[in-house]
Amino acid sequence: MEGQRLRVVVAWGLGLFAAALLWINRAPLSSAATPFVLAVFLAYLLNPLVDFFESRRIPRVLGIFMIYLAAGALIALGITYTIPRILVEINKLSERLPEFTQLFTQVLADMQERFQRANLPPVFQNLIEQNIQRTQDRLLLVLDHTVDALLETLGRVFVALLTPILAFYILKDVDVLKRTITNLMPGKHRRKLLAWLSKIDGTLGSWIRGQLLIAFMVGVLSTIGLSLIRLEFAVLLGVLAGMLDVIPYFGPIIGGIPPVIVGLLVSPAMGLKALVVIIVVQQIESNLITPQILGHSVGLHPLLVIFALLLGGELGGLAGLVLSVPVAAMIKATLEHIAAGD
Repeated sequence: MEGQRLRVVVAWGLGLFAAALLWINRAPLSSAATPFVLAVFLAYLLNPLVDFFESRRIPRVLGIFMIYLAAGALIALGITYTIPRILVEINKLSERLPEFTQLFTQVLADMQERFQRANLPPVFQNLIEQNIQRTQDRLLLVLDHTVDALLETLGRVFVALLTPILAFYILKDVDVLKRTITNLMPGKHRRKLLAWLSKIDGTLGSWIRGQLLIAFMVGVLSTIGLSLIRLEFAVLLGVLAGMLDVIPYFGPIIGGIPPVIVGLLVSPAMGLKALVVIIVVQQIESNLITPQILGHSVGLHPLLVIFALLLGGELGGLAGLVLSVPVAAMIKATLEHIAAGD
């Protein structure tokens, strides 16, 4: 017993020492660690499906191959029909960016001129002019960096290829990994730690998978709707709307702004059509898709969710917005676990 306890203490000590070294050298190691972190996340998402196949007496490795085969077919479909279209639209956007910038600048100048004619008190007029100028500067900065950011994201092929390979080995040996982690837990606290991890998994697992599925469906519906009204860059804007939809509350609004802006730069009628498409997609999401996929939420009050989003956005930008609600849910599950005395 004493020897096993000593091994656990040594293992935890070495683990904490290694974690400290990784944290100190996190900048140069971040690129190397990225595929491993993504692989763990991918394995976490797919493990329930692999367990389902295994419960139907399908060998675990065969179940993983079946899932990968289905996912590969979807990815091949996307590469065949979607990726080339996105690349074409990115190229077209980069060519028309100066034109859009000039049009948007003219729209803001017209707004500023109208406010100056409205005979508002000087204080309000100055405030409006300052906000219009600030908005113009920020949007021009975003437009300048949008194409580079998209091309950089699409260029990370190595990580995209390595992640599923690492996830395969994690899924294949997940029982061994679970036993190893369990054995490293102190014996007298093992049951409490396992109960805590189970509570967090129950709170977050289905919610994360559901949110990703909802975001995918929103991206598809937005692309179809924007294509039907013949809006330029429909695929690119639809994919962007789906990606931003993973942010609760604010995501659908943020994702709906670019299609409306692009539509308004074409004509007021096209801007109105784009707005109608976004509203219809959001209504379908909130009233049909979300209740069916996410029968329950993470159990957080809307005010707490909004506070978590604001705090996460302030501390971590876009990544903070995406991670804020899961982190808040984990904190809530932990506090409930402590309060229950499990």
